[in-house]
Amino acid sequence: MKEALENKRIRFRDLVAKGIKSKTELAIKTSVSARVIEFWLWEDFQIGSLPENGAADARTKLEREQDRDTRTKKKLERGRFREMYQGRRHTIQEIATALGVCRTTVNNWRKQDFPEGGSDWRYKDFEFLYEAKRFTIERIADMIYCSRANALRYLARYNRERGLLHLVKRYKPKKNAL
Repeated sequence: MKEALENKRIRFRDLVAKGIKSKTELAIKTSVSARVIEFWLWEDFQIGSLPENGAADARTKLEREQDRDTRTKKKLERGRFREMYQGRRHTIQEIATALGVCRTTVNNWRKQDFPEGGSDWRYKDFEFLYEAKRFTIERIADMIYCSRANALRYLARYNRERGLLHLVKRYKPKKNAL
């Protein structure tokens, strides 16, 4: 039985060398299943599968090395991401641009590496600086690396949490504006 299978494998190798690329045709001529042909293609030629149209779907050694290099590059980028994110100086978009990846990738990394969230540190820093009562909103925004609008949102949140709603100014249109 083993010798017969080995003879079929030798026949399979000869057919592939002649240029037959169809799995179905190889299976018929060697009288084995298409699954066995796929297994032999992978073992002998490192080919995942051959489409029925005959075009080889092979990954060359160079392609595999490039893929490995890409994975290594991603690991290095992820290390730089952690440093940049923990440095608290860059937005997600700035980090993505600096690393050459999309925002979605950076957000996925952020969720995986910092599952507890990471934006609350800005509010905590805002509270500390605001309670010091020595800084303007603009100066605090510069110090915590956010926009003036975000600093004003933090101020409204600060006032809400402390029951200081009378300090939160609401827009009231003037009655006789014309």
